[in-house]
Amino acid sequence: MEHINIYKKDNEKMMHVLSSNKNFPLYNIINTINSLSTSAAKKEEYTNLLRSVVSSTTLNPDNRATTEFKTKNATMIFELDGEQKNFDKITLKLGGAYSRYFQKPGFNIKIRGKKDLYGYTQLKLRADCNDPTIMRTKLISDIHNRLGLKSVSSTYAQLYINDEFMGLYTFNDDYKLSWVEKIYGEKNAKNLYKCDKIEDLLPQYYDGCTNENEEEMNDNSEWIDFLTAVENAKSAADLEDIFEIDHFLYEMAIDYLTGSFDHIQYNHNYYMYKQPNGKWIYLSHDFDHDFGQGFSHFLYSSYDYTTEGNHLLELFVTTDSARFEKILGEVVSKVFNPSTLYSHIDEIKEYIKPYVILDKTPDANGNYPGHFNIDSGNKNYSLEQWDAFSEFTNGYSDMISYGLKYWILMKYRFVCNYYQLECDSTYLDKNYEYQVVEELHNADYDTMDYFDYFPIETSTFIETSVSTSIEEPTETFIETETFIETSVITLIEEPTEIFIETSVSTSIEEATETFIETSVITSIEDPTESYSDSFIETQTSSTDVEPTPTEVEYISDDEAFEVEVEEPTSIDDSDSEDEDYVTTSTNEIKTITKTVMMIRSTIIN
Repeated sequence: MEHINIYKKDNEKMMHVLSSNKNFPLYNIINTINSLSTSAAKKEEYTNLLRSVVSSTTLNPDNRATTEFKTKNATMIFELDGEQKNFDKITLKLGGAYSRYFQKPGFNIKIRGKKDLYGYTQLKLRADCNDPTIMRTKLISDIHNRLGLKSVSSTYAQLYINDEFMGLYTFNDDYKLSWVEKIYGEKNAKNLYKCDKIEDLLPQYYDGCTNENEEEMNDNSEWIDFLTAVENAKSAADLEDIFEIDHFLYEMAIDYLTGSFDHIQYNHNYYMYKQPNGKWIYLSHDFDHDFGQGFSHFLYSSYDYTTEGNHLLELFVTTDSARFEKILGEVVSKVFNPSTLYSHIDEIKEYIKPYVILDKTPDANGNYPGHFNIDSGNKNYSLEQWDAFSEFTNGYSDMISYGLKYWILMKYRFVCNYYQLECDSTYLDKNYEYQVVEELHNADYDTMDYFDYFPIETSTFIETSVSTSIEEPTETFIETETFIETSVITLIEEPTEIFIETSVSTSIEEATETFIETSVITSIEDPTESYSDSFIETQTSSTDVEPTPTEVEYISDDEAFEVEVEEPTSIDDSDSEDEDYVTTSTNEIKTITKTVMMIRSTIIN
């Protein structure tokens, strides 16, 4: 931006400003919205969403999240059931793209020094400020696990930085070379591409994806060969030997059912990895906009609506719809149905509620945990919104927010009828009742066009008043013994707490301690079984990626971890940092991190 004065005309200056941020190209976004073949109302909806994003990224000299923030100067002690794991080389940095400008940004953690935490070396803490329920990321991760798909895992964490309580976060692993090594056993993988700005999977756009292996960044030959094969393919058969097509179709079915628009459909938030078996696989991430968060039109639309303009989608779905629809039916039957998801949502809510209460309780000065980026837009949903929007209440804060259960119910009905699937008549019944919170409910989102498609009367909803009690949370450790015999690498832990202590010598002036309490809730009850069917925190370690449910005996497990991080005596700069947004000069942080983690989960049969 320092070169803006070379432009003499105002419109040229404006063009430069709108195009200056490669991670958030406003000019391209605005052009895309204006070029859409849709109604004025829909364009206004997109514009409002864009406006809410921009309002959250207001720059200010005192805005501490607008500056790149990273330190290598941290150590960590991780404790599990009294047993400690020590890490003397930790990198802590701000994480996320535009979400880093929110009042409560996220963080990335990297374990260096050739150590790992249960096979993982890079982890993400995200506040998921766009999601009033703080459950979308967890639910999508669990859906992947339920279907046996390779994906990142997600749980919850409470975080302290140098004695300052930072609140509740989702705690996730990340698609990095260490993830590939853990899941596939391939060290220093040569072909793991992060796709964040690729217009289409075609060879002319190859540089829209970046190889995570810095040593291989100058050799894109295998990547270009794959894109060329995609371009020349006339049917799925042409790519069967080099691409995990069924896995991709499962991913597209999940995206369609959850209303996701923020992955390959929008040309970012996914990775492409060439597995040891020679086949490329599509890996998606970032799910906080799913289940109708921000957009409405994906609720009552056929899948064809999302394939236009994307060669891979047109090839696999438009050309061979029968294969996709078969997989779509399996996803609906196995996981995307009210019988399965409602009980899982209830279990997650019950478990995280005490920590949500703490997260939404201001201190004596009126400040909320982790909200140090005070000059950005406020995305702090109330406890009442958290409770209501995870059920059937549809509302609005700075964007449309569909109730989780409402979205699931209505999408389930639409898909069952449109694709003629065998579905549970209980949830198709016009007399099915559900409750909404009158003070928060926006009925405009109830009357879309679903009943223009099918002759089914709307379900009855009952308006209730907001009545949310705030109780003092208690910590629960459930101790059980677990024995697993399986080829699946499974993360099964109990409610967990994590503490990270850090002395900060940047614009974050006061020393803070980070306490992360993470919790994995993975239980899902099968309506036809007496035991609890649960989502698995698992990653398969073989190269076979057939997306079928993992056969594991039902087990419940509860364990506890603890992590402490203390100031190291020296900083090792020899390890390469394969992360984005790296700046060490202006924002050097001396970090002491202590983490206690509680995770509770059960295993799916």
